[in-house]
Amino acid sequence: MVPRTRRLARERQGVRLKKAISAREIVAFAAVVIGAGAFVLAVRTRAGWDQDIWWHLATGRWIVQHGQLPATDPFSQYGLHQPWIAYSWLFELIAYGAYAALGLEGIVLLCAALGSLIAGGLYLLVRRLGAPLLPTLVLVLAAFYAIMPLTTPRPWLFSLLFFLVELHVIVDAQHGRTRTLWLLPLLFVVWANIHIQFAIGLVVLAAGAVDAYWNNHQRDVLVRWISVGLASGLATLVTPFHVRLYLVAREYMGQSELWERIGEFVAPTFRTSPDWVILALVLAAAGCLGWQARDRSMGVFWLLLFVLGVWLGFRSRRDTWVVVATATCVIATVQPRATEQGRDAMSVPEWLGSIVAVALALFFLILGVPRFSSKQLEANVARNYPVKAAEFIDNQNAAGPLYNYFDWGGYLIWRLPRLPVSMDGRTPVHGVARILRQADTWHGAPNWRDDAELMNARLIVGPSDVPLASLLRLDQRFRLVYEDRDGPAVVFEAK
Repeated sequence: MVPRTRRLARERQGVRLKKAISAREIVAFAAVVIGAGAFVLAVRTRAGWDQDIWWHLATGRWIVQHGQLPATDPFSQYGLHQPWIAYSWLFELIAYGAYAALGLEGIVLLCAALGSLIAGGLYLLVRRLGAPLLPTLVLVLAAFYAIMPLTTPRPWLFSLLFFLVELHVIVDAQHGRTRTLWLLPLLFVVWANIHIQFAIGLVVLAAGAVDAYWNNHQRDVLVRWISVGLASGLATLVTPFHVRLYLVAREYMGQSELWERIGEFVAPTFRTSPDWVILALVLAAAGCLGWQARDRSMGVFWLLLFVLGVWLGFRSRRDTWVVVATATCVIATVQPRATEQGRDAMSVPEWLGSIVAVALALFFLILGVPRFSSKQLEANVARNYPVKAAEFIDNQNAAGPLYNYFDWGGYLIWRLPRLPVSMDGRTPVHGVARILRQADTWHGAPNWRDDAELMNARLIVGPSDVPLASLLRLDQRFRLVYEDRDGPAVVFEAK
């Protein structure tokens, strides 16, 4: 019999250990959340701005001004008065609200907040899958660095966050807490109003149903998952556009010609370090799946998700977040055989990991906060967009029609709302043929003079270093009316 005093001492020691582990967990989680937000802040303060955020902001402004969603395209010459599905309308209201409140700083802070939520959600998911603290910190750090190019102000940040929430719910169901599955229809209502990639979430839900039936072979289990799937599918129709959302998704899937012409659609090029981190995570996850297959502990759900993620992530860089999140979770599911025996021995390294995480969080705060100012952000915009050229056009009250560079269409929609653009990043509006035709014109294709839109234009706005700008300087039908001294733009006018 253990003496009472010794038993009490052990109980107190156990309480102290639990408190220590809890404190360590809180410190690590807080460091991950703060560090991720600070990292996004530091990168976005220095990096260029995503070209599509401008037409998203313009759409949000239009909705606020008119008190309704646009039924037709109000921004472009080609789409004017034609039906347009503004499927990301809720994101556009959120983004415009952030801009209206804090200007460009509000947009960056929105990205940082979403980055923090994503990193925190991934950390909690990896811990729930059984990974020890120190490997969790390493995995989350690697994964977040891999998706850093995607931490731009785009609705796919919400898709990544909702994807992680869905994984949490499915993991809950796999551990017997199936009631939480009924949270998914509510999630899909919001998701479908923010981003078209809710379709990926439906595929993930189908993979969860296959896994549940594979492991249980019970009819009631399959009925439950099918019921949740049907409810979630119906939930995606609770939008102003209903079933037409799926027509947009099908249209995107059919634009295969653009996958090699538009930057975000291009497959990873492995010219930057995040791409190599993605490859390392994928290879490590593949090895983990192979290891699990040896003792038949491999989960069908994670295998299906891994295949989906690899197909999406290596097809287009805009979808690399799927393979990064999935590969991270697959690696987390592989348990070291001596985890329980080595838990005490891991306490010092885990504390060391928490300290390193805190240090990194402080480093990125110091790196990002001092340069986070409206002046710095406006300077970044001016380096990449025709800020002064738009000001010149506005001051001169120059008239259209306007012929503009593809990447600048969104900014001109935002900055010069009185002039409908010829082209912008809304690919379903303009169609593949027009986009490719304009790209050829700006790159000086032999038949550039046959571009009817160019020849009918009164104003041409584009970068000074593209072939068309050089050709127009030599063409007697156009005259150069403005050129940036320290910016990227030139403006030509038809004689």
